[in-house]
Amino acid sequence: MALMAASMAACSPSSKGGDANNETQNKIKLGVADIEVVCHGDVPADLSAVVGVSSIFDRTFTSEETQLSESGAGRLAGQIEIETPRAIAAFMLMGDADRYAMGYVELSQETPLVIDVTFADGKAVKAVKSNEDGVNANPLMLSPDDKDMMLTDAAYIAASPGYWNKEKQPRLYVEDCADAGKAIEKFDEFRAYVIDQALHGREVPAAFDGWFLTHLNNMIYGDYYLGYREFIENEGAELPIEFFRFLNDIDFNWLLTHDVVTGPNYMMRKMLSSPNLGLKPIGEMPVAEWQAQTKASLGRVMDDVPQLLLDMLSATSYAEQLNANKPLSEAQIENIKAGYGDDLGKLLLIKNERLVSDLNTEVDMADLSGEEFMLQRYIDENFAGLPVVVDTWNTWCMPCMEAHKNVEPLRELPESEGVVFLYVSDVTSPLAEWQRHAPHIGGKHVRISEASRDAMGKTYDLKAFPSYLFFDADHKLNRTVTAYPGDKKFLQYIKEVNPQ
Repeated sequence: MALMAASMAACSPSSKGGDANNETQNKIKLGVADIEVVCHGDVPADLSAVVGVSSIFDRTFTSEETQLSESGAGRLAGQIEIETPRAIAAFMLMGDADRYAMGYVELSQETPLVIDVTFADGKAVKAVKSNEDGVNANPLMLSPDDKDMMLTDAAYIAASPGYWNKEKQPRLYVEDCADAGKAIEKFDEFRAYVIDQALHGREVPAAFDGWFLTHLNNMIYGDYYLGYREFIENEGAELPIEFFRFLNDIDFNWLLTHDVVTGPNYMMRKMLSSPNLGLKPIGEMPVAEWQAQTKASLGRVMDDVPQLLLDMLSATSYAEQLNANKPLSEAQIENIKAGYGDDLGKLLLIKNERLVSDLNTEVDMADLSGEEFMLQRYIDENFAGLPVVVDTWNTWCMPCMEAHKNVEPLRELPESEGVVFLYVSDVTSPLAEWQRHAPHIGGKHVRISEASRDAMGKTYDLKAFPSYLFFDADHKLNRTVTAYPGDKKFLQYIKEVNPQ
């Protein structure tokens, strides 16, 4: 299942918050948030609920899902690990084939969230949340046809020029870049246009004032302002350093109110990789020393460099090293222990421990991207006499990553005994990312070229990720499925190729 829909909100581009409690986000604090769903009326028998939250180090469109447990008749409950006093989470209430309610909710380490849902004729007709402040004030979507509050949809559009109206799109040329003031004016005109395209005429709930547009703006700042070399119409553009004073308009406190679409990692990575800002990897430099150098570099364009920003940038530099599958050195570990006053250092050390564990885990992985890959031949040669379930996925595919978590427990059931689970990715998944995710997923993995992927897609009529191919023991294709079909159907398809 994919937590792809969520409520949207916006404020004016100059808004720097508006939430009286925003300052409570100015720290990293590991803890748990309690959530309970209480259902009344004609409650479906197959009811389940999932809550998705992202880490501050997660890439865009990445989340960790927790399935709530039954706590009584019509009740589901759970504790969600979060890294700040409050965090925005994606919520979905569903059955095997139906979606009843979904959207964004705000979790708190101090106050439990209770969602009271009334059912009639097998549908959710009312959902009331115990906390009506901030994000929780926005109602959950109760209809699968409600497309007015799709945060992920808006974010995808903002990051995807192919969706825009090209005839009306403002253009930026090299000659626009010589003067910082004119360049800012042009880029701001463009930013307003992208936001207009992303909202697509939809109303924005006032309850989200200060949150949604902050994150959407930061995507645009990162993609187009900091990444301007890939965006300006002509090659050779070079913006004056004064252009980067737009960083003064960002409220970095808001970035800690992260969500499963545009968390703080995105903006931090873009700043670290900007040639104009000149920020270097932290390496084995002490945290305070690196932050002093970084503060001096950013001081050229920022009137005030918040300590929160320095902490986040230095921590993200460590995280990027870990994302490249390079564990921390002993010197770095000691620097981290001495360098942070909150739980930011603990998060990095936990991430390092997981990487070390993953690197020591033996997983059947083969990078076959340098050769022709033919699926039928591969399974015939490697898995003779065994049923095979093929999962086509990529590291950037959020629905793929979410579906893996559902399939993992199904692989351990008696019905799956003797079945090979083969995960096929392609080179659009960076090698380091593929190597990092595969140990968490389990099963057997191959990474293939785009040409082999396209040929496989044509052979089996694959149109999207994730897609699944179910082969019986003779390797006769029994079924092709696009998108995760739900646990019960997936298990049924396994039984079809593995009768016992």
